[in-house]
Amino acid sequence: MIELRCETDFVAKNEQFQQLAADIVAHAATTRPVDVSSLLAETLADGRSVADNVESVSAVIGEKLELARVAVLDGQVASYIPQVHRPATPGRRARRVHRR
Repeated sequence: MIELRCETDFVAKNEQFQQLAADIVAHAATTRPVDVSSLLAETLADGRSVADNVESVSAVIGEKLELARVAVLDGQVASYIPQVHRPATPGRRARRVHRR
């Protein structure tokens, strides 16, 4: 998991930004870096470092990008299914109970 920061939501929706983030996440999943600085020094599939890729996409988009955090998660995948409450019957109103 990475945190790739940008300044506006328009950039976060940009295809180049999303592709860069996906490439970095895929690389981090295989190399399992210990921190951001080691990930920035890693070389991606295109032969350039992560830092160079971030800088080049930043220049194309015209906004500051920053690889702020990286976390490699390990363990078993689990899920939580919350208890589903029965919906109110149509046409029936909820009652307020007053206690004295």
